[in-house]
Amino acid sequence: PAAIVDPNLSFLIPPSGSATISTHNKGPFSGGFAKVFSNGTVTVESRYSHSAFALNANAAATVTSRSVSLPVSVGTTTNTGVALIANAAGTLTVSLRDAAGAAIPGGSRPPIDVTAGQQITAFVSELMSSVTASQYTGTLTITTSAGTISVLALQLDAAINPVTITALP
Repeated sequence: PAAIVDPNLSFLIPPSGSATISTHNKGPFSGGFAKVFSNGTVTVESRYSHSAFALNANAAATVTSRSVSLPVSVGTTTNTGVALIANAAGTLTVSLRDAAGAAIPGGSRPPIDVTAGQQITAFVSELMSSVTASQYTGTLTITTSAGTISVLALQLDAAINPVTITALP
């Protein structure tokens, strides 16, 4: 709401505890992220729900690594959404290959310089806007030059009524 001035919300999760953050479908859709600081191991699970979308019991754990590959599909009614956070300053290299491992025309882009803690959220069609094909499936690989990246992907299928969103491993 407009009354909220500071978008940061601090909270404590006790050891072996959990926290659920929900917008209760109030207001327009908006992207965002959460940073969790801990001196111990943290397991993050995310679920996406909205009243316009089919209920989906799939949950996804964010993957953290120096290089992440994920299945993607882009078409007239499908698109894969990717959210990542850079855990260190560096450069991201992004490439797109088809199911046979061949480069998709336009499936590479200039490197993306990132700062520590920078978040990027985009659909694959936006991230790889130089791809000339209107429909494709394949593998998107994102590699960082330093530190690690944490990545989560969601597959949107608008042809199914209600709309379905599936978390990708």
